[in-house]
Amino acid sequence: MLNTPNAPWVHSISYSDVESDLTDEYKQRCTTEFQKFGSLGHSVLFSSGDNGAGCTGCSTFAPNWPASDPYITSVVRRTCVPNTRPVNH
Repeated sequence: MLNTPNAPWVHSISYSDVESDLTDEYKQRCTTEFQKFGSLGHSVLFSSGDNGAGCTGCSTFAPNWPASDPYITSVVRRTCVPNTRPVNH
């Protein structure tokens, strides 16, 4: 996209993977490209995954990548369930 004339200013991507499943080299290369792209004024939006920063049935913190990358914007869709009340602890 860096060499694409008239590239869109905002890119929305519905992709994520568990951060620990990816190599550090892959994540660093992508982070470098996100920085380059952002320095040209472009924005990249990634989904945070179905479970946000955790996972259903897991007992450890499992962030999704690239939602955890500091050079992109992470977005999430929330569903409100009718006729429910918040739980007070």
